[in-house]
Amino acid sequence: MKYSRHRFLFSRLSIGQRLTFLICSLLFASIIIYGYANYYSLRKASLIIGKDRLSTVNRQITSNFAQSAQFLVNASKTVAAQKEVIQFLQSGGTASRKETLDILDKLRRDSTWVWIGLLNAGKVPVIHTDKSNVDVKINMEEAFSCAKNEMGESRLGKIYRQNNAVYFPIISPVTDGKKIIGYI
Repeated sequence: MKYSRHRFLFSRLSIGQRLTFLICSLLFASIIIYGYANYYSLRKASLIIGKDRLSTVNRQITSNFAQSAQFLVNASKTVAAQKEVIQFLQSGGTASRKETLDILDKLRRDSTWVWIGLLNAGKVPVIHTDKSNVDVKINMEEAFSCAKNEMGESRLGKIYRQNNAVYFPIISPVTDGKKIIGYI
C-alpha cells in the first residue's frame, strides 16, 4: 500500500508561523463579527431614534398648523362681520364695492393667501382680490361640502394638492342676522 500524505496549504510553515496565522485569522473573524453586530445594533438604534424624531416633528408641525389655521379662520371671520361686506352683498354688488375690495386686500397678509373672494349665497364669486398670483383649480361645491356646517361658523376645507403645493380653503359665512347672505 502506498502511504499518501495529505498536503495542506500550510504544511510547509513552521509551528510559529501557523500559530501566528491562526491568531490573525481569529482576530480578523472577530473584528468582522463585531463590526456586523455593531452595524445592526446602530442601524436598529438609528431607526428607533428616527421614528421618535419624526413623531416629534409631526406633533410640532400639527400644533403650528392648528395655531396658524385658527388665526386665519379668526381673521376671515372678522372680515365677514364687517358692515361694508354685508352692505355690498345686500346691494347685489353696487354699494361699498371699493371698501369691500380694500377689506379683502387687507385680509391677504402674505403669499400664503392665494385667492380671496366674496361669494354670494348661491356660492357664485361676486368680487375677489387682484393680488392673487396663483390659479388654484378646485371645485367650489366640493370645497363647501367639506367645510359644511349647520352653525354657520368659519371652517377649514379639505386640503388640495396642485403641482408641488397644497392648498386649503377657509370658508367664512357672511350673515345678516341669522341668514347667510354670502361667503368669504
